[in-house]
Amino acid sequence: MTDLGGINTLGRLAAVARRYIPGVLFLASLLVLVMLVPDARIGETASVPGSGTGVAGAGNPGATSDPGATPGATPSGATGAAGAGPGGTAQGGSAGATGAAAGNVTASGTRCGPGVRQFTFTPYSPMCVPKFTGNNGGSTAHGVTANSITLTWRQTSDFDGAASAVGASSGAAGVHDSQVFINYLNTQYELYGRKVTLTSFNGSGSYLAEVGGRDQSGANADAQMAYDLGAFAEAPLGAPSVYASALSSRHVASFTLPDSLPNLNANYPYQYEYLSPALEHVASAAADVVCQRMANMKAIHAGDAALSAMTRSFGLVTPTQQTTGPDLLISRAKQKCGVTIQKFQYDINPAQYAPEAATIAASMNNAHITTVILLTDIIFSPIMTSAASSDSYHPEWLDISPMTNHSSRQMSADEVSHMVFMPAWHAENFPPSQDNCYQIYLKASGGAAPQSNLTTIDLLCAPLLEFFGALQNAGPNLTPATFGQGWFNQPPSAGTGMFGSWAYGAGAYCGCSTFNFEWWNASASDPYDSTAGSPVPCREPLDLPYLNPSLGSGQLQCF
Repeated sequence: MTDLGGINTLGRLAAVARRYIPGVLFLASLLVLVMLVPDARIGETASVPGSGTGVAGAGNPGATSDPGATPGATPSGATGAAGAGPGGTAQGGSAGATGAAAGNVTASGTRCGPGVRQFTFTPYSPMCVPKFTGNNGGSTAHGVTANSITLTWRQTSDFDGAASAVGASSGAAGVHDSQVFINYLNTQYELYGRKVTLTSFNGSGSYLAEVGGRDQSGANADAQMAYDLGAFAEAPLGAPSVYASALSSRHVASFTLPDSLPNLNANYPYQYEYLSPALEHVASAAADVVCQRMANMKAIHAGDAALSAMTRSFGLVTPTQQTTGPDLLISRAKQKCGVTIQKFQYDINPAQYAPEAATIAASMNNAHITTVILLTDIIFSPIMTSAASSDSYHPEWLDISPMTNHSSRQMSADEVSHMVFMPAWHAENFPPSQDNCYQIYLKASGGAAPQSNLTTIDLLCAPLLEFFGALQNAGPNLTPATFGQGWFNQPPSAGTGMFGSWAYGAGAYCGCSTFNFEWWNASASDPYDSTAGSPVPCREPLDLPYLNPSLGSGQLQCF
């Protein structure tokens, strides 16, 4: 265990796990040390096919050019990609591959037509593609045969120990439940004669060390093992940048903890986002929230009467290891509404989190910052709120960090009661029976309950839906390049669902294109375990686009 200046890390994480993080992946969502670690390439580089027009409007059909978006290379296949063409005919087949759609009915029995989806059990379905017959081209890429597409699942040396310490499901439970999903999804998506197979292995690296940007040698060894096991891709679990880069160098695709567009573009077509948009999209949305709904208004949500009577002044808490997202937020707010946001930084070193948070809290208190914006990791956020409370500093908070609304139960009660979150997913204020991925699991398992917690099921299921959608869109000639084309050309979701609205396009390394406002209601009943306290929606519209949202005016209506 690592001591955080008197705060036991794993003890705190065990408390976090009571509601939100009991899943296998959750070292991914649990330790979202938010793309905070720079890309650690290991010599080889993944080529970026061509250059493009930048990321403006990514994930936002019809959005206008975004002056705050960070320019980046658009993968050359991001338009006109292989996928379902008019009438549902599979396009983009491999040179030399022959085959045809068998009639106009999918493998699962859906009759295709204009605007028809592959299936209706989730709004995140791709467009309908009739059942393919014929020659799919065979072994079109590493990890691909005429019959299979190999996913590997790495369990690091500290995986089960860390999972047990936080009360999370074991790796075995996660592999089991993922296999149940995969077996079912193989029958629902058009994979052109292939099936996805899952191969788990015990790695020699340390997930926790990699999250902190260390243990490159262990990551390299594990990436080589995944390659040797025939991986086309690593299972979508939220790979730290260190491991994702090692996989990219071996031309194996992966799904990373939240990252920046420059890193993602540099590693195309081998890296995609795990359940979060790129940092630049999050930062762009936060700047618009500041300018449209907070700037030049009283800090009415602060917990201190003196601060609540003041016109807002803003401070941003973020790691020193991340620059592009925070700097974009600061520059965009200055450009759009003349607001100055002061930056307060900490280093990603959990052993120093408590003293670092105390120093930041004292500095912001002395500077009379009324409104604190958090772009931090899931461990630092609760420690930061405790430090503020200990310093008798009670500002209002805007937490824009991916997934940190999941640690709201562990935050200081004095502070979280004055905090607004901006997650991509809807607040899960509904019973488990209405959970879309739980319903899919019951279909897949024939009614048997999962081995993992329900939140784990969501975190396993959602990225698998994206992965399978891109496979279908790639066509029979499956290669990393056609997979990337298939990813960016997936259709928008059929409306919205519990994961918000999904949309793709250049720069959309995650389909999650919208965000919501939530606040922590200590009196609400948790829908999963009936304990007191749960994130609930603010009195604001749902599914607001990350890029160029029209948010109205006036104070945010929460609490």
